[in-house]
Amino acid sequence: MIFKKTYKHGADPSQGELEADPRFKDDENFILERIAPAMLNKMLERLPLLLAEGIDYKATREAMREAQEESRHLWQFVRDLYHFFKDVIDLKKTRSKLKCRVALR
Repeated sequence: MIFKKTYKHGADPSQGELEADPRFKDDENFILERIAPAMLNKMLERLPLLLAEGIDYKATREAMREAQEESRHLWQFVRDLYHFFKDVIDLKKTRSKLKCRVALR
């Protein structure tokens, strides 16, 4: 997931930065009164679409795999083992096919 916008105080637009709204940090009620209701409305508006189409996790599959491997070396080991045995099985299938071809001649 890529976040292309950076919000900060004293933003520099030439660097792709946007001016941050100080109410997010300084006004506790701003989020409760303005942001949370708007987010809830947006979520409820999109709920039927979510129920109809579901969530597509394809975009996060690679990032999830990398995070798993970074946090648990066992994931990388299992993945490597899978590829090793897949290659061995493919090699055996190829040999078997060659033997069948030689036997038929």
